[in-house]
Amino acid sequence: RRVRTGFQITAPAPGKRHYEIRITPQLGEFTELNNVRTAFVEIVKGKLRVLLAGAAPHPDLKALRAAILANDNFDLTLALPGINPLKAAADFDVAILHQLPAQGGLGNEILAQVKAKRTPAFYIIGAQSDLGAYNQLGTGLTIQARSAQTDEVTPRPNPGFARFTTDEESPRRFAAYPPAPVPFGDFRLGAGAEAALWQQVGRVPTQKPLLVFGGPTDRRQATLLTDGSWQWRLSEAVEHDDKPEAYDRLIIRTLQLLTQNANKKRLDVYPTQDA
Repeated sequence: RRVRTGFQITAPAPGKRHYEIRITPQLGEFTELNNVRTAFVEIVKGKLRVLLAGAAPHPDLKALRAAILANDNFDLTLALPGINPLKAAADFDVAILHQLPAQGGLGNEILAQVKAKRTPAFYIIGAQSDLGAYNQLGTGLTIQARSAQTDEVTPRPNPGFARFTTDEESPRRFAAYPPAPVPFGDFRLGAGAEAALWQQVGRVPTQKPLLVFGGPTDRRQATLLTDGSWQWRLSEAVEHDDKPEAYDRLIIRTLQLLTQNANKKRLDVYPTQDA
């Protein structure tokens, strides 16, 4: 019988920590070899600074903002071209770029600032997105739209994606989400890019990407191929007593993965030679 439990650990100080989890052996247990697991956690000081920038006001921005601010470990800056401009001195650790790059060059000054800082970016594709400009960004995903039409899809986890784990409850909640629009066309993953979520069209599972992680190791990037995820958070909140945990967890894990330190010190091992 599988039992899921949770616990919290107070971090004494920033730095790397080694934790060992042990399960007390039970009477008649066949083996005790799987009763121990280890985990290495890097504890950092301070909150993660998130830039949330959009081409225009959109219900997605409210959903993303709520998901981020539900976690005490994040600070948020909101930027909208012509409404709430991004200050030149603004500093952030990761950027969510909603429908940016946009048609007509809207918000290009925000994109330039993110690029100049080499900030990890989470792109969200929508009706205002300039797909030609997006394809030049090197995110690991190329989108070739066949027409202005869209497919209506729900998210389905890719079981082969190992960069973060998906809990047992989230897929059940994903399956109940209302369909959201994605571009109708061809999607090509570049070298090193992976899909964390696939598109499901009605009851038909596909291996077309919905959430993709890619880009160079020194500037990780992710792409969500719909600007309709606000419906997912709203629907989940209604169905689960105002607790859209699967949606919020997906957004937070995406930001955490993008901001993992890409410049870890390597452990160099050399063979010894007898004299």
